[in-house]
Amino acid sequence: MRFPRREFKRRLTPSWAEVAADVVVVVAAGRSPLSARANALSQNAVFYNDPGRMNTNLAKIQAVTAKDVQRVAQKYLVKENRVVVIVLPAEEGDGGVR
Repeated sequence: MRFPRREFKRRLTPSWAEVAADVVVVVAAGRSPLSARANALSQNAVFYNDPGRMNTNLAKIQAVTAKDVQRVAQKYLVKENRVVVIVLPAEEGDGGVR
């Protein structure tokens, strides 16, 4: 499927509403099967000592704003914190080791 350049750029830079809607879908889908709910219940009990957290977590996620994300990104996504990995294709006969 081919998209006009403008449409392609829009898909790469979704609006905050689109991102927030996607998060709701992912969280809700993760709760669908009974085994997923049981898993979430046990993880919240073990890791957060709060088995009921699964009932309040979505509201907390939905409370995050675009400004919150920008603020955190500006604080932590800085040059000093980055790691650059350069992957080169393997050359004939070296097994990818250089």
